Amino acid sequence: MSRVESSLHPGNPRSAQVLEACGLTFEGLTRQSFWVGDECSDDMLYGMTRADWDAWVGRPRHRPGRVELVPVVPWVEGPGSPAPMCRARGYEPSGTTEEGQTQAIKRLV
Repeated sequence: MSRVESSLHPGNPRSAQVLEACGLTFEGLTRQSFWVGDECSDDMLYGMTRADWDAWVGRPRHRPGRVELVPVVPWVEGPGSPAPMCRARGYEPSGTTEEGQTQAIKRLV
């Protein structure tokens, strides 16, 4: 088998959590793509390739050896931004501030 896929109604977050816990990745949203009763609804698409499966099966399954608090830094994309350097140092986007700025946190494994 080279691919597994699933779709679900966007109003079903618990099913999305199950798919993500099983290693499937959100791949997109199709708008007004199927009927629910007498309404046309969107559809969320999830999938996993053989390579995704191999990586998921080989993922670390232990708690981190250490966890430390690190400063939250602004996350800026674009030419000359620090985003590539932040990624190289283990930082990832983590949400937005009240002012709408994206922030980054460091994840330790």
